[in-house]
Amino acid sequence: TVLEEIEEHNRGSLTNPMSEAEILGKFRENVEGSISPDAAERIIDCALTLDRLDDARKLSQLTVTAHD
Repeated sequence: TVLEEIEEHNRGSLTNPMSEAEILGKFRENVEGSISPDAAERIIDCALTLDRLDDARKLSQLTVTAHD
């Protein structure tokens, strides 16, 4: 049995957008193991309030990790 599905527009495209919950879930999956869950939530919280930040550097500072 071969199952085939053609998706006219990729998920996440302008014509087939992802919900906010899907985007946040994808972000959490992508950063898992790279940063702590708490750090991921701080980035999410900051990104979701980006329009109210005094300084966008606050978001970039959250994405920098220490290197040995």
